[in-house]
Order: sequence, then C-alpha cells, then structure tokens
Amino acid sequence: MIKVLIVEDDPMVAALNKQYVEQMDGFTLSGTAANTDEAIGHMAQIKIDLILLDVYMPGLNGIDFLRQIREQNEDVDVILITAASEMEQIQQSLRLGAIDYLIKPFEFDRFQEALTRYKNNYYKLHQPTGTGPPVPEEKPACLQPAEATGTAKGAYEKYAADD
Repeated sequence: MIKVLIVEDDPMVAALNKQYVEQMDGFTLSGTAANTDEAIGHMAQIKIDLILLDVYMPGLNGIDFLRQIREQNEDVDVILITAASEMEQIQQSLRLGAIDYLIKPFEFDRFQEALTRYKNNYYKLHQPTGTGPPVPEEKPACLQPAEATGTAKGAYEKYAADD
C-alpha cells in the first residue's frame, strides 16, 4: 500500500482529500497535518510515500516545505494542491520535483487520474527484481552457437558445402 500524508490547513478540504484517498485502491491514509511542522513530526515517525501538499498554510508554505524536503533528500513524492491563479508556484514546484499538481477546486476524476498515474509509476519503480516478464529460454537464432563439427577442417568443409 502507498502511504499518503495530507498536508492541508483547511479542515474541510483535508476531510474531502481524505475521503478521496480512501476511495482509491492501493493507497492508505497515513495521516493529516494542518501545517508543515505537523508534517515533519509525522514523517519522523512513519515512512511516507506520497504527500498531498497545499501551498498556502500558516508557517512554512508548501513550496518552501517542498524545497526543504528536497534539500534534506527525503525519499518522498509530492502532489501539489493549489489555486488556479498560482501558475508561478506550480512551475516552481515542478522544478523542485513535484510529480503532479491539482488545481482547486478539483473533482474526484482529476484526483483519481493523478493518483492512478502515480500508483502505476510507483509500482514500476518499486517492482522487485526478477518479477518482470519471463525471459525466453531459447536464444535468438543470431545468438545460437554454430553447429560443431569437431575440427577446423570439418568446419571449413561444412562452410564450403553450404555455398
């Protein structure tokens, strides 16, 4: 299961995002944080795979928090949640490694699209080695060893006979 942390200061928006996450197969809500300090505390206790991050919050804003996460090399992915008029913040967050963004207000379909795309990529990257498609037992003809004849003279005679 992909562990999700919602970082959102508006309790109604956080509750809606929580409902959306709970409707998604393969995801589990690890927790919610009303600000970045709470998020840092939560991340210190539990390994998080994905943060749904609001931009404007009391204290450190979402963009600065994303920058801090990247500076500390935290192994966590971020989907930014922002208002439509904040294109500069969207560009900045993408440069800082946000994998997607949701523009408020958004419908469940857009939320589902973002998380489904994330889940597909997540499982491709976290697939254990040796679980990919089966490798054929037989090598292609161009990689098959030549028919052995036992002697160099025999090999030449076989080659000459094929002409």
